Formats: sequence, C-alpha cells, structure tokens
Amino acid sequence: MGDDKVYARGYHFIMPFTQLRPSGPNKEQTSGHYWVPIDDENCMVWNFYHTHDGQPLSKDADLGAGNEPGIDVDIENGFRSFRNKSNDWLIDREVQKTDTYSGIKGINAQDRAVQESMGAIVDRSKEHLGPADKAIIATRKLLLEATDVVEQGGDPAGTRASYYEVLAAENTLPKDEDWRQDLLPRMYPESHGDGSSVRTDAARLNETIEQESEKHLSPAAE
Repeated sequence: MGDDKVYARGYHFIMPFTQLRPSGPNKEQTSGHYWVPIDDENCMVWNFYHTHDGQPLSKDADLGAGNEPGIDVDIENGFRSFRNKSNDWLIDREVQKTDTYSGIKGINAQDRAVQESMGAIVDRSKEHLGPADKAIIATRKLLLEATDVVEQGGDPAGTRASYYEVLAAENTLPKDEDWRQDLLPRMYPESHGDGSSVRTDAARLNETIEQESEKHLSPAAE
C-alpha cells in the first residue's frame, strides 16, 4: 500500500446483536453477523452477505471462512463447530510454524477460538480495558440502557426502520485525506430521508463511547 496511503474500514454495530462489515475492496456488498443468544452461555451466529446492486452472490462467497456445513459445522449437533475447545480447535502445529500464526483453519474458526478460550462467563471486574476497547465499553452501556427501556415499556435502540439502509464501506486513500469524508456518505445513505436520523444516533454513540471510555479505561492501559 505504501507509506502515502491509509486503509479505512467502516463497520456498523446495530443493537442488540447485528454487525455489518464491508466484504472486500471494490465489492458493492455488505456482510455481517447476527449473534442470537440461546441461553446464558451460548449463542447462534448467522453469517450473511448482501449485494448493493441486487446482483446474485457468488457460490464461494463464504468459502474458506470456516463455516461450511459438514466440513466446519456439525449440522447434526446443533450447528456447532467441529473445531472447538474440546479438541483445541484442531490446531495444526506445522501450519502454525510455517503458514499462519494461529494454525487454525478458517478465519471464523480462529475467531471462535479466541472467544471460547475466555470461558463461558468472565469476571469483567478483573479486566483492564484499553483505548481499543472503547466500542466494547459503549456497547455494554447501550445494552444496559436497552433493558431499562424495555422494562418501562419503550422501544429500545435498533428497532426503527431508519437502520434499514445503513451500509458498511472501505477504501484506500491518500494519507492526508480525511477518511470520514469518503466513508460516511456511503455508510449513511439518505435516499429515503432517514439519513439524518441515523446520523443523530451515530453521533450519540460516539459521544457515549468517549464519555464511558473516560470512566472505565484503565490508567495502566493509557
């Protein structure tokens, strides 16, 4: 890419469990996950892909990610991963030495290894959050706020139609350009007049991130 370029990648988190991300350079697509809770210790993760122009997806859209039925995912066992904590995610030590850092096949399987290795329930009072954890801090606050809203009979964040149009975006830009000016218009379309509402929510989220980060960031991590 060179020292004169910067790669910018814009995601969305939509309450309460939806992630949108760009599918790759020069692809008019958005992909992502739904993290749907099953119980206190497990969730079902749905991967999805969407083309912006209505063109059909290629058959290999998710190939190699670690989600192929019968190869990576055990359909007969509740759609659980064949590679899991009980078998050390089938780490190939030779591959780890010569090819990839993790030695685990498939990027989603690698993600699951990181997630599952923490254990089902973690004592968060012992963690030390750093600047890269700002979004985690804000998300926890938003989820707690949403439970209060629902208890009071209200509609929590993420349930309005204004979120239907948001898209993920990415680009490689000259280092001296503001990546926000390039990505944000594509991430918050206004073709149906809903852009201003979504932008207001995005601004509120950014404010929440900054406020909560000041409260919870560990001094040792700064």
